[in-house]
Amino acid sequence: MELCDSDRSTSDDVAGKVELSMQKMIQHPGNMYPQVSKLRGTDEGNEMPGKLHWEVGYFGKPQFRPALRTHGKDVNLPDQLKDKKELQDEKGILDNATEDIAVHTPTDPLWPSGICSVIVHQIVNLEYTNNQGK
Repeated sequence: MELCDSDRSTSDDVAGKVELSMQKMIQHPGNMYPQVSKLRGTDEGNEMPGKLHWEVGYFGKPQFRPALRTHGKDVNLPDQLKDKKELQDEKGILDNATEDIAVHTPTDPLWPSGICSVIVHQIVNLEYTNNQGK
């Protein structure tokens, strides 16, 4: 993760970066892990002043519950209108074999799908030196 400044007059400058393996988070999804990280520069072994207080977590894609599956028709329509083609939503129709495979094949456990959540709480003692001389 790179931390950049954002100002109106110049392009965004990298203020530091933090690296963290996601392996532990993926193996234990659904938890946030508090972190206090020393910022590193863009070059290997280059440290920047400041500490980043943050949390990170991985939340896996939930499995669909077959019991909640419906026929796809609008249940709010009166019974005499439910089967009218012009009132049906075509978003739920699978047009070809590829779409059918994508919908009915679970994700590969080696490449899990999910969301990586990052919350930045504060940055302490951040200093930025203008190395460009501008």
